[in-house]
Amino acid sequence: PVVVEVAPPPPESDFGTVVIKDANGYNADVYLRGKRIGQTHSDLILQVGDHELQLRSRLLFDETLRVTVSPGEKQVVNVLLKVRPTRVVFPGGWDGDCRVIATDATHHSEDVGSLSQLGWSWQIDHPDKRVELQLSCNGKPVASKIWRVMSSPEVRFPDVPGRP
Repeated sequence: PVVVEVAPPPPESDFGTVVIKDANGYNADVYLRGKRIGQTHSDLILQVGDHELQLRSRLLFDETLRVTVSPGEKQVVNVLLKVRPTRVVFPGGWDGDCRVIATDATHHSEDVGSLSQLGWSWQIDHPDKRVELQLSCNGKPVASKIWRVMSSPEVRFPDVPGRP
């Protein structure tokens, strides 16, 4: 007689995989109960069950999402993260009549107003995109600054040359 042994079925996994994808390709750190567990666009191995995940980045608004992880499953969660605006602050040494000229990544330039009209600051709605700000005083360019990315809520335009 031939004896055939049948192996028991493998135990069901206690884990599943979650991939969080942002439609614009932004990256954010992913936190679970206050601990960083990875980044968006990468495989996150989580225990089976319900989880609340926080997405954080200096460039983006924080986002919280809930996921339910099933055994052995790979789940893709699509999100649309929002960019946090940045404020450019101009030092008080500049003449209030100086004009601020903004040039975006497509080389489109716009006169956004005088320093005094702007209240000595200007909000950049897309700090993830290249921007050049130029100050023009008495019709002449006097200073400029290019930012490729602004990753803090406030940045400072350079001081007047020769002033501390």
